Amino acid sequence: MPFAIHLFFDPDTEAIIKTAWKKLAETGIAPYMHRSANRPHFSLAIYQSIHLAACEQKLQSLSAAWQPLPVSFQSIGIFPTTPATVFLSSPVTTALLDLHAEVHQALHPTGIDPSQYYLPGKWVPHCTLALDLEPGLLPQVLKIGLQMPLPINGEITEIGAIEFRPVRHLFRFSLAPHP
Repeated sequence: MPFAIHLFFDPDTEAIIKTAWKKLAETGIAPYMHRSANRPHFSLAIYQSIHLAACEQKLQSLSAAWQPLPVSFQSIGIFPTTPATVFLSSPVTTALLDLHAEVHQALHPTGIDPSQYYLPGKWVPHCTLALDLEPGLLPQVLKIGLQMPLPINGEITEIGAIEFRPVRHLFRFSLAPHP
């Protein structure tokens, strides 16, 4: 099973996104995110395999060097693949790109077969609302997404790793608090 490195959000931001996930599940349109045991997140990297002990050590070290980062979800986007993905989008900041690059540099020797979509220079930061969507369902998903209180302003507060499908949280670390 693949592994993902995630950035997680503060509890208030997470609760708003989980409410949308729940609405999408209750309608039957897109139940996966709500039922997955995952948390709202940005995926920084996806690997087919990873040396877990080394990854854990490196993420713990990185977490101590980074303070929480602001996040502001201001729009809804679509990856027009088949099936499609609908997501929340936040402006990309220099700090976010720096953290992304630092994670990839640190994990380069431990992660095997990285997904090309998440490499520096190709990554689109996004928080998935719904995935595996047939095109005809997009209007219904967007209708629910547009009911969210955008912009959603919060913080990125944790970094961690999961194994997925099914989702299994492996470890996570709080980003160092503000001085």
